[in-house]
Amino acid sequence: LSNELSESGQKLYADEKVIPDNDYAIRSRSLYGSYNLFYGKMKISEKQVVYFDQYIGLGAGEIELASGNTNFGHIDVGIAFWLGKSTSLRVGLDNEFYTQQIRSGSEDVINSQAYLSFGYLI
Repeated sequence: LSNELSESGQKLYADEKVIPDNDYAIRSRSLYGSYNLFYGKMKISEKQVVYFDQYIGLGAGEIELASGNTNFGHIDVGIAFWLGKSTSLRVGLDNEFYTQQIRSGSEDVINSQAYLSFGYLI
């Protein structure tokens, strides 16, 4: 992850030396592992079956904020649908947890992102 001020944010900072009271992320590094909790299959037709895995991922890392570095936790949950022997479709929710510093003190942050991804095994 790498992050910079938008063009309007850069202009506001250049003109008035003002940035929002947000301890924005610059970059992050993490170590992550996942585990398939269970698998199953759904019969779609007489001859067609879709297999799926329910998974959970846990991780930890370090995120560089405008105020400095802090540690963060990472949780990912989702379902992988196998569309044939080598193609998959993943649907999940990815969460990061950390503490940022703002003018009034520290504030806990939860960044959540829903995703849909395709995969192909070679």
